[in-house]
Amino acid sequence: SLMDVVAAIDLSRVTVRRIRINFFWAIIYNLVGVPIAAGVLMPAGFVMPPWVASAAMALSSVSVVCSSLLLKLYKKPQARIRMKGKNIMLQPRYHRERFLGYESTV
Repeated sequence: SLMDVVAAIDLSRVTVRRIRINFFWAIIYNLVGVPIAAGVLMPAGFVMPPWVASAAMALSSVSVVCSSLLLKLYKKPQARIRMKGKNIMLQPRYHRERFLGYESTV
């Protein structure tokens, strides 16, 4: 049905938004983490042990996966039409006649 096309477009928008959010946090993480791991703070006496750097990399991957799993909470949009002064929710279980405003005589 056409509502499936609308749902597919909406799901693609939600997915692209989640990708952008993950990308934003990855950029922030790398802007902060890479210089620290490279030793920029070494003159100040802060040295990152290798196990901390590897734990930070694992945490980064886990956070991206958890953020992406939020897509499982996605709900399909529901269409609403206004007919005879009433808002009607369009759902697949309704019949075509009801959409058009008259009941079936069968």
